Amino acid sequence: MKMKDSETIDEYYTKVRELVNQLKAYGEDILEKRVVEKLLISVTEKYDPIVTTIEETKDITTLIVTELVGSLEAYEKRRSRREENSLENAFQSQLNMRSQNSNSKEENFKSTMGDKKKQNMRPCRICKRTNHLEKDCYFRGKPQCRNCKRFGHMEKDCKLKGNHQANCIEENNSSDQLFYTCNSVAEIGEATWYIDSAASNHMTYNKGAFQTLDESFKTNVKLGDYHIVKVEGK
Repeated sequence: MKMKDSETIDEYYTKVRELVNQLKAYGEDILEKRVVEKLLISVTEKYDPIVTTIEETKDITTLIVTELVGSLEAYEKRRSRREENSLENAFQSQLNMRSQNSNSKEENFKSTMGDKKKQNMRPCRICKRTNHLEKDCYFRGKPQCRNCKRFGHMEKDCKLKGNHQANCIEENNSSDQLFYTCNSVAEIGEATWYIDSAASNHMTYNKGAFQTLDESFKTNVKLGDYHIVKVEGK
């Protein structure tokens, strides 16, 4: 007789005990040692660890059946608890995985809907962008320069002023164009002046704008756009 995988120690021992009682009823003498040995060799493989421990630490010849059955049942309960915990952990991990997948899908859906909403959103009348409403615009209430169209300053404070301002010059194909400097700002006919508001000297092509002119003076001047030009006279 062998123990089945589906049986517990209590169920199997009940069957063994009934068989022993039947044999005794027929007059056969069944020793305690024989029942102990029968139980040790007939339980399923999952009890091998405890069987090995009992065989190595106990005296089989003096071990009584009830003590053996108690040890086997204690091992069975510990093993059952471990299996339950393992199953519970696996189930919880599966739930967590499903929850994460569900959250990920929900976030992707929200992100997709958000992108579609942004695409369908009218351009902000302040900055012309389509990723926010006008009431949420970062530039709302800030001044906008009419010269460079940027926010945060007025035209008079713009660093990118037109050709008549300090750090811009007229385009010229010749890099060797000669200029003349003078110590006063003036407008002479249609002559063009290059005025630097951060300095006292300004430049013009027109020699007639000078009351006195020292043509021996020569130097190089760096303009607002970082071009270097030759200057003669002051």
